[in-house]
Amino acid sequence: INSLKQNFNLTEYDRPSEIIKFNEDTIIVAGYLEELSDSTPRYDKKTNVIYKTIDGGKNWKVVMFDGDAWIYDTYHKEDGKIWMGGSDNVIHYSDDFGETWERKIKPFDPVNRVLSLFMVDSLYGIAGGLSNGLAITYDNWNTSIQIESPIDQKKFQILKQSARDRIGKIAIVDSLILINQNDYIFYSKVADIDWKKFNVPVSDFQIIEEKKQIDLYSRNGKHFVIDSDLHLIKSYQIDDTFWVPIKDD
Repeated sequence: INSLKQNFNLTEYDRPSEIIKFNEDTIIVAGYLEELSDSTPRYDKKTNVIYKTIDGGKNWKVVMFDGDAWIYDTYHKEDGKIWMGGSDNVIHYSDDFGETWERKIKPFDPVNRVLSLFMVDSLYGIAGGLSNGLAITYDNWNTSIQIESPIDQKKFQILKQSARDRIGKIAIVDSLILINQNDYIFYSKVADIDWKKFNVPVSDFQIIEEKKQIDLYSRNGKHFVIDSDLHLIKSYQIDDTFWVPIKDD
């Protein structure tokens, strides 16, 4: 990032927040990034670029995508496929390590900013919105199917004027969807959307894709690793110094 900022004189307005790392050499940076090479005033510029290096950050180049977005989330596969979503409501797709880009659909109805993305394979994936959107695709975002969220199913409530209905994290493992909405963690079967909470207090999750396992983060550094049938594989403890003073509370 320091190398990138020096090469392109990025300012405090630029946000290189999303890093896509294929290997030690090939890295792509996205986020809130404007094309800075011409004399157009900043307030008239589009946020329509990413930066790419193929030599581990020694040199960078600008790649433009057909959009105007603060990129909120990305997902990539090792074969060079990348999906990006953000403030222009569109999913942007590349199949050549970010060299060229294609505009896919606006996945949500009603239209909504794309906040979170997860792809099982090159066709099958799911996206979450900044304002309660939730959609699945089976054809790489040529079309999408709307599904109900936990808020839609009244699994919890928020104040009407609150913006905390965002879907900040999402994943699919086999037939199971996991979701973080308003810092509540829910799961449901894909074929029958019925959101449930885990029977332990879960604050976050991580997918171990190569093993098709789910690592649930609980309180006080406790972790539970489960499979997609919700069977416990193992549990382990990470010392969380933040919690040490109040563990007895």
